[in-house]
Amino acid sequence: MSIVLRYVDIDMKEAREDFISFVDCHEENFSLDEDTLEPILNGKVLARTVLNVLTKLGLDLKKFIASSKRHFVLKHITKTELKSVCETRWVELHDSILQFKNELPNILQALDNISLWNESESAKKARNFATALRNCEFVITLCCLANIFSITLPLSNFLQTKSLDKKQANDVVSITLLTLRDKRDDASKYYLSISNDAKQKLKEINVEFSMPRITGRMVHRPNPTVSSVDDHYRITVFIPLLDSIILDLKDRLSENKSNLYNHVYHQLPKTKQMRKYIKKIVSEMFIWRKMWDAEQNIPDNGITALKECNKHLFPNISIFLELLCCLPVSVASSERSFSTLRRLKDWIRSRMVQDRLNGLALMHIHRGICSSLNVDDIIQRYASQKNRRLEFVI
Repeated sequence: MSIVLRYVDIDMKEAREDFISFVDCHEENFSLDEDTLEPILNGKVLARTVLNVLTKLGLDLKKFIASSKRHFVLKHITKTELKSVCETRWVELHDSILQFKNELPNILQALDNISLWNESESAKKARNFATALRNCEFVITLCCLANIFSITLPLSNFLQTKSLDKKQANDVVSITLLTLRDKRDDASKYYLSISNDAKQKLKEINVEFSMPRITGRMVHRPNPTVSSVDDHYRITVFIPLLDSIILDLKDRLSENKSNLYNHVYHQLPKTKQMRKYIKKIVSEMFIWRKMWDAEQNIPDNGITALKECNKHLFPNISIFLELLCCLPVSVASSERSFSTLRRLKDWIRSRMVQDRLNGLALMHIHRGICSSLNVDDIIQRYASQKNRRLEFVI
């Protein structure tokens, strides 16, 4: 488990979010009797054994990772690598969808080349993939996804920032939902550009723009009674996709889940409901309110209000704003720390102790720590702990 601390820097008067350490969730298992535990294989021995076997087989280890024949064919045609689809990281999801849409003709060309191989299994899979991609409904769905994700991308980027105020996040979510609802209400207008883009993409891969076979009774897929191909895909693909994304955003980032925050946020000077709360804080809040009545540029979020708040004049309001800024908005910092863990704890370091792991993670994430350290002092401390084979001269 990764621990990330979100706090307010009093000196800089800004909200910060920093990685602290990793916590071993299974640490209590190691406190049991050793006889009851399964022997643990040393990661260094395992890694050396595997690498020796691969070397004896005559394999080039530098080309062994992600260097299959199929990958080489695709990279030779597209001149780039496709990004993997990640369900939890919205930014990477958007980038992968957009790249796949742009590289679709090259991907089909690579699949056609692989389908001509003598290796039956790879050739069969390539033909099946190519058939699935040369589908009108698939291409239109891909274009719809790329169009909708271009609207949610700014929200995804914004939620990755560290110094983020919850009120700002709620505002961006509301704007994104409003934009998606506008597309939903006027779907015919917005779908026209998507349809033109899909037709151009279908022309590039030599696929006819047509709708599936229509029957009197359909059970496994939608069967609207329309004669136009554009109307068919607008009703069966574009509108359901919009409804699904709008519902998903409302469930995850609903304003109803921030009722407590909304009541607290009414204490900021720009809100109109300030007057009904003014009696609870009495004199301090009255002075705070009067101070902003004469100002033109009024803070509209907690971080800006904290910077303008005099801690000696408004001690209670200052504490209140600090708590307001510390409310968590996303788990982006924790996810980034796990990416660091993947780079630090490799095969050779699989048995490192918790203090060493946390120390390496802190040095990797907070680069300023290393610049403030004295290297000579570290070497002197290392040399004086016990007798070493090497002689250290400081």
